[in-house]
Amino acid sequence: MKFIIGLISILIILISTAIYIYITKDNIEDEKYKPKIEQKDVNLTELNPIELEDKAQKEYYESISEDIKSELENAREVYVSIDKAPKSGLFGSKESFDDDLNAIFDDILVSLNDNRLEDFRDNIETAKENIKNLYIEINQYIEEQKIAPKESYIETTIDDYAKKIKDLKQEVKLNLDDIKNNKQSIKNYLFVLGIRVNSKKMNMLLLRADRDNIVKMTLMMSMLKREAKALRKEIYSSEVTLDDTKKYYDISRILFKFVIYQQDIYNQNLDNYIEFLDNNVEKNEVIYKRSREEMKLEKNKIRLKIYKKNIKILKTFRQASLRYKSDLLKQKKRLRQIKYISLRNLKVLQNSFDVSSYSSEAIKPIVNIEKEFDKIMKRYVIIVEKFKSSEIKRKYIELTYQILND
Repeated sequence: MKFIIGLISILIILISTAIYIYITKDNIEDEKYKPKIEQKDVNLTELNPIELEDKAQKEYYESISEDIKSELENAREVYVSIDKAPKSGLFGSKESFDDDLNAIFDDILVSLNDNRLEDFRDNIETAKENIKNLYIEINQYIEEQKIAPKESYIETTIDDYAKKIKDLKQEVKLNLDDIKNNKQSIKNYLFVLGIRVNSKKMNMLLLRADRDNIVKMTLMMSMLKREAKALRKEIYSSEVTLDDTKKYYDISRILFKFVIYQQDIYNQNLDNYIEFLDNNVEKNEVIYKRSREEMKLEKNKIRLKIYKKNIKILKTFRQASLRYKSDLLKQKKRLRQIKYISLRNLKVLQNSFDVSSYSSEAIKPIVNIEKEFDKIMKRYVIIVEKFKSSEIKRKYIELTYQILND
């Protein structure tokens, strides 16, 4: 009997094993022929946010790289005309070609902007507006809840209002998370571009009127480094000819000319912002002095209190304006350093270009102009995020809105 029971047990084990092998065989085959795209998706999830951002920017740049190269070749043709043109004259002088070159630079800048940074900022503003409206609704429900019945089949009860308020607060939380995520996306975007700042400095950067100038310059510098690296690889991939040498110096000069052009635009914008601040401070001073004189003659306590409050607002406004102007003047100083570096490089490149007419050895003095762009980037963005008070910071933000909407 025991023998029969043992035999039956062995048979059950063998049958179970056969069934398991049959079932899992199909699963193994399914894994074997799983589409590769699914495996790619798995790999993407293993990338950290910075790597994903780096991948996104590289893919975007690759999608426009041919257009950039074409534009640079167009710029090279213009630059060849500049080299051949006389220094001065009514027609065909070197200066007469500047507009053509600058128009090409403008087209490149338009191509470089993938609009994602604007999308992140728009998402943040939308979320802030949502939160503002949600709190209006929450406060309305809180007031209505105070006079609501505890129980009713017709009217909204206290518990009903409590649920509505809870749901709205959950929406507020979702919008706050959306703001946080978009700010992190901006930080990752700037980090990959080369702007390495902490969260506080990033927030400060986004408060400034020149934020778009900073991003445009950084996008441009990122592009220039890529093109300089590609150019160097192209030149040194084979034996250097005289034509190769001339092309190297043509494109290299154009890259630094691009920096100077964009720096000049940025500098002019800063001058406009500073002029706006100076005019506002001047008007502020007039109102401030008049307010103080009027306050001296006032006896009514209520009106005196209003005067004191208004004078405090004017003082805070003036402090914020002076702080803003100081930040912009510091940026102007950094731009002068950038222009100086670019002009010095442009001169040595021009000199090497002239010598290259006699020998391809002239390419040797500057073999890695990416390093020159790195020097520029190190001097480029320095953000001071601290304020003396929260009131000054609020006025600073208001000033940004006024400057950009002037």
